[in-house]
Amino acid sequence: MGEAQFSEFLAASELLGWEKDEMRQDNNRNRRFQKMIFWHQLHTVKSGHAEFHNYFISRGIFVQPELKEKIRTLSNMMYDAFAEREFNEEDPTPGARQFTKCDRLQRDGHGQLQAIEKDVQARLWEANKLD
Repeated sequence: MGEAQFSEFLAASELLGWEKDEMRQDNNRNRRFQKMIFWHQLHTVKSGHAEFHNYFISRGIFVQPELKEKIRTLSNMMYDAFAEREFNEEDPTPGARQFTKCDRLQRDGHGQLQAIEKDVQARLWEANKLD
């Protein structure tokens, strides 16, 4: 990408001013950007998960125990996956990276979400039965 494109891209990014300055001085911009933006994205994920967790804890009393457990299981799978990813990013030891929690979320997460959706839909009123 040319300098004009790079400047525009950098200006639109969520990087902080000092990070943008470092990006301008780095010869391997792609690698540097990936490392920097990871922490911003992780912060967004962690904040969103914390917000969900607090909402779920405060209103979980209204959720049936079986459904509550399915939601808690999926939430824990997500937390474990991004915590594992964070740990792997912090540990520079070659070969030390493991993604068992991320793999579990990719393998089982969608099925867990579908089971939750099915349970929620089964509890909703059907509009055609109201007529």
